[in-house]
Amino acid sequence: MTDIIRIETSIRIAAPPDRVWAVLTDLAGYARWNPWVVEVAGSLAPGSILALRSVHAPGQKPTPSRVRLVSAAFPEMHWEGGHEDATYFRGNRRFRCAGDGDGCLFRQEEAFTGAAAEAILRHHGDRIRANFERFNEALKQAAEG
Repeated sequence: MTDIIRIETSIRIAAPPDRVWAVLTDLAGYARWNPWVVEVAGSLAPGSILALRSVHAPGQKPTPSRVRLVSAAFPEMHWEGGHEDATYFRGNRRFRCAGDGDGCLFRQEEAFTGAAAEAILRHHGDRIRANFERFNEALKQAAEG
C-alpha cells in the first residue's frame, strides 16, 4: 500500500464561519471569485458528481475534471477524485470552516494515495500547494467583501 501524502493550507478570514461556508458552497458562484476552480456544476447531495473546470496556472485554459462529493455539511465539505483506478491515484480533499474568535480559520487539505501519488506530487506538488493558496486567498476576499 502506498503512503498517504498530504498537502494542507489554512488562512484566517475576517468573516463568520457561516459566511465563509455560504461562499464555499455556492457552487454557481465559483466563477465570480475563484481563480483556480473557475466552474463547478452539480449538487451538494452526498454521492453526486461535480464537474469542475480548473485553471492550473495563470493564463492557461481551464481543464475539466470530475469529483464525487462525499459530504457537505457545515462546517466541512469533502470530495474525492483522481484516476478511475483508485490504486493508481486518488485525492481526497476537505474544506473546513472553523470559528476563530471574531472570524474563521479556513483549512483546505488533500490526502493523495495510490501507486503514482509520490511521482505526481514530486512533479506537481508545489503547483497544487500554490493553487490551494490562491483558492484560500480568493475565498478570503470574497467572504470579507
